[in-house]
Amino acid sequence: MDLKSVLVAMDASETATAGARGAAAVAAVHGSHLIGLHVVDIPVMPGYVSAELPSDVFEIQRKHYMEAAAGAQQRFQKACEAMGLEGEWRCVEGRAQPVIETHARYVDLLCTSGPRSEGTGMGDSTLSEDLVLSAGKPVLICPDTYEAGAIGEYVTIAWDGSREAARAVSDAMGILCKAKKVSVVAVRSGATDEALGALPGTDLSHHLARHGVQAEAQSIHAEGSSVGDALLTWAKGQGSDLIVMGAYGHSRFREVLLGGVTRRVLSHARLPVLMSH
Repeated sequence: MDLKSVLVAMDASETATAGARGAAAVAAVHGSHLIGLHVVDIPVMPGYVSAELPSDVFEIQRKHYMEAAAGAQQRFQKACEAMGLEGEWRCVEGRAQPVIETHARYVDLLCTSGPRSEGTGMGDSTLSEDLVLSAGKPVLICPDTYEAGAIGEYVTIAWDGSREAARAVSDAMGILCKAKKVSVVAVRSGATDEALGALPGTDLSHHLARHGVQAEAQSIHAEGSSVGDALLTWAKGQGSDLIVMGAYGHSRFREVLLGGVTRRVLSHARLPVLMSH
């Protein structure tokens, strides 16, 4: 799939800069139309509360949100300029998640910044996590530590043979076709050995070869760590700049309670991750 259009969701935080940089890096390589979106999500107060407040409270509140939006736009424009791009800026009022979902319907890739590096509790819920499940498009999540650099030159595909993983590979095909190196990695553990079979990733490598993507099939062992940690450690050791993986093969509720690969990677990855569901 060619990436003709890329959308980055920009909140008012400094960490949103990571998503803008990642989106600009991808758009520059693929010649994509780049869109920055900021949602002014003004809380709606009950009538009995707002009636008791002076009118200037609402004016001050709106001014604060508009200033935050201007800051987000500046960070987006700076990311575009660094890659020699002219991006389109959109500022829309509404509830953040449904607005982003609506705009994502008409692009090829949605980009966001991931959870803050200090917020790694298993119970944390993030907008990027919600969008993976609801946007209907692949989501590129850039960790807040991402500053600059190529995305998609050295790609690790997390392969478990699932529907979600197959969807992610299909969604990432435009990136894979331009990559210098692609590794199909199956992480073996007691829970995955039977599902993976004797030669995990081989069939996928053959499929990718028909698309002109030369991929190496790799099989690694968790060795006492979680599957997510084993995957992240391997990708870092290989110098990967992107992980492609399916999201939530199990229900998110189960992953919140018991832990899972998706949540582990979302909260601990220090390189961009492209997820599909």
